[in-house]
Amino acid sequence: MRQLDRNYIFEFAGMPQGGKTSVKETLAHYLKRMEYPVVEFNGGSRYPRLPIYRMPIGELNSALAQNIESFVLSITEKQGPDHNIYLLDRGLIDRCIFTKALALDKKISQEQEERLYKSLTSPVLLDKLDGVFIFITSPETALKREYASKLVERKNVRFQGDAMNEHFLHEMRIAADEWYTLLNTQTNSHVKYVERIDTTPIETDMKKVAEYVFDRISKRFPELGLELIDANSGSHTKMKPHRK
Repeated sequence: MRQLDRNYIFEFAGMPQGGKTSVKETLAHYLKRMEYPVVEFNGGSRYPRLPIYRMPIGELNSALAQNIESFVLSITEKQGPDHNIYLLDRGLIDRCIFTKALALDKKISQEQEERLYKSLTSPVLLDKLDGVFIFITSPETALKREYASKLVERKNVRFQGDAMNEHFLHEMRIAADEWYTLLNTQTNSHVKYVERIDTTPIETDMKKVAEYVFDRISKRFPELGLELIDANSGSHTKMKPHRK
């Protein structure tokens, strides 16, 4: 197992079916096979530590926010010589984006919104984020991907759910763009590096997107010594930038 001089934390945030989970899992698989110490965190409602599935969406959001806060705080407080690369799926910024979408949809109050922002964007937490990749797509593309492998067709669905419907996905797109702009324009945002990746084309190859994200991380943090090796030839490959 490779030894690191410090912990590294990368977050994959943004819209449902934007590709964040697929890209995170692709990166995690490669890093693990190359003997890097990797820890994955999924802050979504499908992987909770608490029985919170049936909570109202506002309460669910608050509970998930507490989970990711506690997890990142545990990294900052961790002592010892062993360090990891942490890959966060639905982390701090993702929860901010979701909170903004809930506020736009009037599912939480302004007071609740501001309270969550204050806790999620604490400098103690954001200072630890080495990079945030915000994935966006169109509501139509998100819904096409959602139902591509399901037993029921979209037109026959009786209940779309709180998030996977065209209206809320539109709010998510707005929220993702707003937070990307906010993190890039505020001098006190504390986040070291933020990038937005648009996967609207339905034919987007998520493996290529993962290669691009890998390339961005390897160039920004050369001390990690990350090199992508072609699976067929065994040679090192150069990544072509993915369209922003």
